[in-house]
Amino acid sequence: MTLLDTVAEWVRRTLSALSPTAAEFLWFPVFVVVLFVMLMVLFRKGLPVGGRILTAVLRWVVTVAGAAMLLLDLAVATAFRWLRARPPSLVYGYGDVVASSVVWLTGAVGATTTAFGRAAKTHVLVVMICCAALGWSGPGTKATVENLEVGTGASGRSQAGSSSLNE
Repeated sequence: MTLLDTVAEWVRRTLSALSPTAAEFLWFPVFVVVLFVMLMVLFRKGLPVGGRILTAVLRWVVTVAGAAMLLLDLAVATAFRWLRARPPSLVYGYGDVVASSVVWLTGAVGATTTAFGRAAKTHVLVVMICCAALGWSGPGTKATVENLEVGTGASGRSQAGSSSLNE
C-alpha cells in the first residue's frame, strides 16, 4: 500500500461519519486538499531541513574521503623521511590537489542548502500541478493484467457465457 492509498483510506474513514452519498461525493475533493496541504508542508518545511541535513552529510563524506586520500600522501612522505630523504615534489603536489579539491567540493556542497532553500519557495501553482499529477495517478489506478482481463477466471475461459476474449 502506497502513501497515497493510505491517505485516501484515511480520508474515506474520516468522511464515513457523513452519509454514504456525501462521503462518496466529497472524498476526492477532500483527498486533493489534504494532498495539497501535505505537499505545501513538504515543500515549505521539509526541503530546507532536508537540504541542511544533506549538506552536513555530504560535507562529512567529502572531508572523510579527502582525509582517506591523504593517507597515501602521509605514508609515502613518512617512508621517505624515515629513510632520511626528502619526499619528491609529486607527493606535495598530490596533497595540494586533494586538499584544494576537498575545499572546492565542500563549497559546492554548501550550494545545496541554497538550492533547497530556493526550492522551498516554489510557487503555489507548481505545487498544485504536482498535486494534480499525484492525484491523477493516485489511489485505485493500478492497472494490472488481472484487472484488465474482465470476466476470465484462472483457466482463461470466460465466466460470463460461452464467448471468450480470445475469439
